[in-house]
This record gives sequence, C-alpha cells and structure tokens, in this order.
Amino acid sequence: MKQLIAALSVCVVVLALAGCGESSSGEAEAEAVAISFAEAWEEQDGPAACALLSDQADAFFPEEGRFTCDRFIFKSSVFKDPVSGPEVTDSSVDGEAATVEVTFAGRDPLAFTLTRTPAGEWKVDAINES
Repeated sequence: MKQLIAALSVCVVVLALAGCGESSSGEAEAEAVAISFAEAWEEQDGPAACALLSDQADAFFPEEGRFTCDRFIFKSSVFKDPVSGPEVTDSSVDGEAATVEVTFAGRDPLAFTLTRTPAGEWKVDAINES
C-alpha cells in the first residue's frame, strides 16, 4: 500500500511539473495567431488571413462581390508593401484581449490587437504601427 501511495505521489508531482512554464493567459496562442496572419500576408494568402480575423474586423468586408475579404485584404493600403521574416518582439494579454508586436525584415514593427472568442480562439481585431 505504501508503494502505491508513493507511486501515486510521484505521478502527481510529475504531472504538476509538466504544466510548469506554460502560460495559462494564452500569450503563446495569441502570438501564434499573429504570426500565422503575418505569414499569410507574406504569402498573400487572403483566405488564410481572413480566417484569422475577428467578426468585428471581418464585418468591414462584404460577403459577396469583388471586395470580399479574401479578394481585397491585401489590396488595401495597409498591406500594399510586401513583408518577410515576421517575428514576435513583445506580447501581453489582459483578460480576453491581447497585443502582439511583430517585426518584419526592413519594416517598423506592427502591433496586432487580438480578442479571444467565446470558444477560446484568438482572432485579429486590428493591426497598427507600433
């Protein structure tokens, strides 16, 4: 019996330590979404970028016609210049909102503002110059 209790105690400690170092705030997940959007921008992949937008951001685009999100997002002035080499340089999470600063080769950093959906997914709300 003592051996069983000792074995279970070791399992509990190992499982507790396995969770150490992980962010419960969602910072890593928010950073991953910002980088995914930046990579879609780099590849000019409209459908991939639009899938990462919040409902609020996506509402700026009509559902049909030549200005739908996937057709128009990279034609707007914000995204006219090509980008490469996105890297996260700073991030913070405050409840259901996150800000992720991303730098690109040869360009000033941009601040991605994200919100967490009720389903727990991070979505891009806005992108501004830092």
